[in-house]
Amino acid sequence: MKDTLTRWLIALRGGKRRDLNTILLLAMETRGRSAPEQMDWLRSLARYLRGERGFRFTPEARTHLLLQRLNQHQDWAQAGGSVIAEVLSRGSALRIYCEAGLPSSASFMQELLGRLVRSVLPPVLNEGSLSGALQQVFASRGDDVWLERIPANEREALIEWLRASIPASRLAGLVQEMAEAVWLLANRTTSIALRDEVSVRSPLVGPLAQHPMVLLEDQARRLSTSVAGGGAPDLDAFLRATTASRVFLDGVLSQVEARGVSVDLVFQMERANAYLARMERLARVIAVVRDAQAGSAARAEAVWGLLVELVRGELDDRRPGRVITQSVHLIARKTVERAGETGEEGIARSNHDLRHILTAATLGGVFVSMTALIKYIGPKGLPPFFEALYGALNYGGSFTAMHFLHLKLATKMPAMTASALSARLSPTPDSAADGEFVATATAILRTQIAAVVGNLVGVIPAALLLDAAIGLAGRGHLLAADKAAHVIESVSPWGSLTIPFAMFTGVILWIGGWVASWIDNAFVFYDVAGALRSQGGLRVRFGEKRVHAVADFLSRNVGGVAAALVLGAGLAFAPEFGRFFGLPLEVRHVTLVTGSLALSVAALDFGPLEPGTWASMAGGVAAIGICNLGVSFTLAFATALRARRMPAGRGAALLGLTLLRILRRPMSLLRVPPADAAPMLRAAR
Repeated sequence: MKDTLTRWLIALRGGKRRDLNTILLLAMETRGRSAPEQMDWLRSLARYLRGERGFRFTPEARTHLLLQRLNQHQDWAQAGGSVIAEVLSRGSALRIYCEAGLPSSASFMQELLGRLVRSVLPPVLNEGSLSGALQQVFASRGDDVWLERIPANEREALIEWLRASIPASRLAGLVQEMAEAVWLLANRTTSIALRDEVSVRSPLVGPLAQHPMVLLEDQARRLSTSVAGGGAPDLDAFLRATTASRVFLDGVLSQVEARGVSVDLVFQMERANAYLARMERLARVIAVVRDAQAGSAARAEAVWGLLVELVRGELDDRRPGRVITQSVHLIARKTVERAGETGEEGIARSNHDLRHILTAATLGGVFVSMTALIKYIGPKGLPPFFEALYGALNYGGSFTAMHFLHLKLATKMPAMTASALSARLSPTPDSAADGEFVATATAILRTQIAAVVGNLVGVIPAALLLDAAIGLAGRGHLLAADKAAHVIESVSPWGSLTIPFAMFTGVILWIGGWVASWIDNAFVFYDVAGALRSQGGLRVRFGEKRVHAVADFLSRNVGGVAAALVLGAGLAFAPEFGRFFGLPLEVRHVTLVTGSLALSVAALDFGPLEPGTWASMAGGVAAIGICNLGVSFTLAFATALRARRMPAGRGAALLGLTLLRILRRPMSLLRVPPADAAPMLRAAR
């Protein structure tokens, strides 16, 4: 059994390890053999150069040793070069040039599915194409890294060895295939630019014959024709065409950002820009190779750089996460920007704003007490789904009403304000920008404290008054004594899972803010408001002014209503979702929990509670608030940094500076210092 497993492991690793002399000796036997045998030899050579556990020396040292052996044994050099030449003669490199590392499918989902399949299945050696050969030889992660580390003089020596071994006709064919790849990629780029979803967002370019992408395709055709005739390409003219095309795509992208984004549209923009970069790379290599005055070092550098790019591209093609990261980035950034626009409105930049936040949060706390009342008077014994649906309607309806009444709920704010804060983060240290960041971070924390205090100040007396009103109506207390005792016990930070549940609720709060911003982006991208304004039947039935008013109303409020509904559904359905999988999930929302505690204390007729119980309740509320706000803010801030491609270390360092400033000036958390008010008002404008 042990021997069988050993043989399987050896086979999976590509066979037995061979030393360099054995590999080069085998090259003499491999000349003229079948394609699989020659591929086995190439893989063994690449495996030796790459190295693995048990190999001595670095890839650079092993490459140096290979060149020594080739210089010492000309027959080995001729045999190895012949094997490589025979492999190259069996197929075209056109697909490698056009597709290695480039999105080749027409849509995002097709590309993602294709990469998922390629990540599982081994590469296939196809007749007529060298793509499978490249994938099989350089199949290990990191192959592009060690290739890039080979010293320049040894790269030149390897390229000269191959150039001397490969027939001139095949070398010319490889260059011609580069030129054809440029033409084919230009054609694909033009087809992307003329798609409906791109053309409607395109800047005005005049007649089709003057379209930058059409002119690019013309230049690519001329380049290919020139290379086929044995001439040198007009590189400057071609690069001017690619520059104009890139300006065109930037114009489309600016329209995309102004009108919302979709993953598939961003994928098409990524495709087009990637095609332009590959065309420029290929055109430069062709120009260097065809330049009679270019030295061997320049040729080797150009060819080796292309090889590294192609190997890296083939490796990336088997990584589905790369296409997701590239295509989702812009939509994530736009979603974060929309969240940040909402967050800017919620930052108190003056003491007047701070008082307004405190008043709105206090009234919001009063409203939440009624939400808690509706929660406890709801029907009992419902099936789990309908019980969660009742909670979602209660929470979502309450939060929606608060949105239209312009009331504040403290826990909804961090997901928005964190995005606004990240917009003030400069990639490199800058005294003015850093000062603005610290001032804004302090203002956000000050605003958040006011909102939390307002919510709690409003919810506690309102809950007590509601319970007293129910008692005066002759119905006793809202909660039974045993239920009240259970509520108090379940909030203990040291006697229950309150802290993990509060952190889990912070995740729900972050998801709610993110989804709401995404819905707002989708509303803009699909131009729902414009569709309503242009709907003839609605204008005839209700009048143009009313239809426009409804469209404007939806544009202003779709994000806020979406946040309320998503948050309500998350708070209600999360426990049932956990129960479905056997997980004891619960939510701990600081304002709702505080209202429940007030009702519980009232249900016990303000009976004598031990000091430890009061401490447990106070500690539980504090822990829940910190976890709700801290987790939501941290996730939103980290997401915003990634979406803006900002270094996380910079964000952490500036948050540390903010903390130091607060420690030096703790009163800045209670009122806006005069020195901060004017700069923040200017920044807001």
